[in-house]
Amino acid sequence: MAEIELGWNDCPDIKIEEIENNTNDILLDYAKTLGSEYGIKKFIDFYNHTRRERYGLGGILPCEYSNEYNKIHEDWQRRILLVGVDEDYVIVVLKRVQMFKHVYNRMEGLPISIEDNKENEDRVLLKLFDEGIAYKVGCLQEEGLKLERMGFEKSEEIESYNFYSNIPINYEKINKNRWKHKKGIFRFEKMENLYFDILGPDNIEDDKKAIKYINDGFSKWKIEVEGATKGWHGISKGIYEYQYWLDKNVIYYMFRYKDIPVGLVIYILPDKKLTHQIINKTVGRAVYDESELNLTEKELVEFEWLKKRLNAYIHYKTIQDLNSRGLIHGYFGGAFSMQSLRKYKQIMNDKEIGHLIYKLKESNLN
Repeated sequence: MAEIELGWNDCPDIKIEEIENNTNDILLDYAKTLGSEYGIKKFIDFYNHTRRERYGLGGILPCEYSNEYNKIHEDWQRRILLVGVDEDYVIVVLKRVQMFKHVYNRMEGLPISIEDNKENEDRVLLKLFDEGIAYKVGCLQEEGLKLERMGFEKSEEIESYNFYSNIPINYEKINKNRWKHKKGIFRFEKMENLYFDILGPDNIEDDKKAIKYINDGFSKWKIEVEGATKGWHGISKGIYEYQYWLDKNVIYYMFRYKDIPVGLVIYILPDKKLTHQIINKTVGRAVYDESELNLTEKELVEFEWLKKRLNAYIHYKTIQDLNSRGLIHGYFGGAFSMQSLRKYKQIMNDKEIGHLIYKLKESNLN
């Protein structure tokens, strides 16, 4: 058997022979949320490691599919399924998609066998589709070519599924005087009122107020400026309630101007070389009542400039810290519609990872 320790304690797997089209909602009956306590982390980490070995940097799934993210905000739609094939176990990552009345399960990446048995992977893939358990599969280009040979067809393409950066290389680039002059880093470092710290156990109550302040400002911006009504409340609540001071694999960076919280950036560290940015909220994408800021006229001018340029400084300081910790691979989420967010993410972009969606051809359906 592979090095990974098998068994999910009392968490059941399903044998491939048991998968039938009358299975009562296999996603909820057998698949477990990524934040559960059934040894899920070792399976999702094994899946990500193996997929990256096979397909390169794009093989790492976004942060929402990590155990660390789901400890903060359990995303019940994203789950992991363990299928038993003889003495082997095949890992399947699933997402429940609900588009109005159209509800289906999408597989994220192709199945991966703990024994590295490609035949078992193909058997599980086709079984889940043949029985109607999975309707679509999200994949990389190399996986897509294999799917086409198996009778699937491309239905969608997502351009900016994730952004990747090699952290040491990125830091080397942004630590040069030319880049720092261009982005205003030297001016930021001369600001007496601007500072940041990494939140810990010393000032929990004050820090929680700062987190709430940024959350509230960000929510107002989403509603009043972007016109959104949903989609961010769960993670905002999660980062506020999570006991970050007890978790060495979660880093909360808090930036303040005087006593005003102006930036909160959160990274999770699934392992010693890998990190995901899960939150980046700044005053540039928040609505604050300036009458309550208690700033002088000169400070208000500085504050307005800060709002427009703070993202670069935050990126510089956090990457500097992550680099000092020995982290190598950084993933920064996708950018699909907001031009301002997309422009920010290009600061750290070494590789923009696309994503393809495939479905089984009608002629191949049972």
